[in-house]
Amino acid sequence: KANQDYIHIGVELNTSIFAIAMKKVVNDGVNNVKMLNIKALDLPLHIKENSISKLYLNFSDPWPQNGYRKRRLVHPIHLEVFEKFIKDGGQIIFKTDNFGLFEMGVKNFKIRNYQIDFISYDYQTVKGDYVTEYESKFRALNRPIHRIVATINKDSLLPWGEAMK
Repeated sequence: KANQDYIHIGVELNTSIFAIAMKKVVNDGVNNVKMLNIKALDLPLHIKENSISKLYLNFSDPWPQNGYRKRRLVHPIHLEVFEKFIKDGGQIIFKTDNFGLFEMGVKNFKIRNYQIDFISYDYQTVKGDYVTEYESKFRALNRPIHRIVATINKDSLLPWGEAMK
């Protein structure tokens, strides 16, 4: 219900979690939220290039097994897709309790030459910041929340091949 001036797009691959989220949207009578039950890699099929100003990655699955790292939303495969529909000067706001996933995101943001606007390894919420159910649960367990805000300046992006050298 917050930020009624914006359209929010929720993406969830897991059908059960997607159904729960859709039910909340409908029950709350929220009309500025669109939900997609798709893989993040399929977002360009649904979102125009350079049309998103902020992308929030809130408590995405950390896929801790080594063989699944490419499924992480902060993996170069995903970031390259996100960069297509994020506007020049747009931001990725990434929040998680998983330290390894967070470090991977920070590393990849820096490799790609994103501008790091804010970083915290023990983030405390501020007014206007949306707190997810996962975040509330982890805060209740006194687990630190990690958050980074990175701006994408498309003229300064390094190609992944060069950036990884």
